[in-house]
Parts: sequence; C-alpha cells; structure tokens
Amino acid sequence: MEKAVDKAGVRARLADVARLAGVSASTVSRVLSRPDVVAQPTRDAVMAAVAATGYRVNHAARNLRKGRTGSVVALVPNLGNPFFAKILEGMSRELAGAGYDLLVADTLDGQGRDRALARHLDASRADGIILLDGHVSLDALADPDAPPVVTACEWIKGASLPRIMLDNRQGAAMAVAHLRGLGHRHLGLVGGPPDNVLHRARRIGALQAARGLRVTEFPG
Repeated sequence: MEKAVDKAGVRARLADVARLAGVSASTVSRVLSRPDVVAQPTRDAVMAAVAATGYRVNHAARNLRKGRTGSVVALVPNLGNPFFAKILEGMSRELAGAGYDLLVADTLDGQGRDRALARHLDASRADGIILLDGHVSLDALADPDAPPVVTACEWIKGASLPRIMLDNRQGAAMAVAHLRGLGHRHLGLVGGPPDNVLHRARRIGALQAARGLRVTEFPG
C-alpha cells in the first residue's frame, strides 16, 4: 500500500485519507490518478484529506505496478554544448506536466555512441528515448524490446523513427534572402562539422538561395 510520512511523523496510509474524506480507498486512488473521472466535491474532499494527513503518493511503487519507470531519457551528443540547454529545459517542463522525469545522458562518454545508446534501450530503465544525436547507427536502434525512440534536432538517415526538427534548409535560405534584400552581394558561410546533418542541410539551402552572389565558405 502507498504510504508517506505526515507532518507529525506518522506514516499516513491511503486508508487514512479515505476515512477522513468519507470515501472508499479506490475513490482516493482514482482522485490521485484520474481526477477527471471523479466529481469535483469528491475531489475537493479527498485533496483536503491528503493535505490534512500529509499523505504522499509512492511513485516508485505506482510505476512498478503499471510496468513503467516514470522517466524519459534524452541522449545528447555533447552536454557541454550550451545549444542543448534550452531544449532540455523545455523537455523537462513538458514531461513534468505529464508526470515524467527527464534523465539526461551524454552519448560522447568515451565508450562509443552505440554503446551509450544500448545502455538505455531497456524498457526497465526508461519509458522513452529522445535522441538528439544523428550519428548513432541503425543497428544500434534495432532492439525490438526497446522503449519508443524519437529523434530531435538531428536525425538518422534511413531510420523510420518519429522526428521533431526544424527545416534547416529553408531557414538558411531565408537568412540568405534577407541579406540579399538588404543589398549584400558577398556573403560568408560559416559551416559546422562536415558530416553533421544540420550543417549539410543549411549549406544546401544557403548556396541555393545565394546563386548569383559571391559566397566565401569558412569550414567548421
């Protein structure tokens, strides 16, 4: 049974909340897990009893019963890169609202990207993977028992995975069009790592939009 320590140091039980609220233990459980299916007066009574007893849900026990971990892992190719800070902040905020914790791991840990990924492709460790590294091999994603994987920012060519990304090619083209509109005729293109999918997409878009202009490329 889920237990917690109340403000007086006494372990509060689900039954204690139910008795104080004048409802059944199953009703308390529904209020805490699916409040939308319970009438507002009942929800108010239960939450008042929760506050009075100091009851706290044992999330670990609940997740174990549901066969889930309550966590999503974000795999980042370089945690030292400040580019990922706002992205991870947004992920954490959205996941918290859905009742999940965000765990973050670096794929550049010295063991190789595929090995770093393999450690987390285990449904007992995470309910889902958000992969921000486009250099993982397709073979590393072939585990049929792995939790769902979504790629973000970067992507893996040939992988049939859901992905969330910007249109980097169009974005670079728009930037060049803006500079062209300001009257500039000699542009500098600062690139990224040559094997990076984002760099390649941006370069294509920029060069297509810069036709007729003088472009100097500065490799990353």
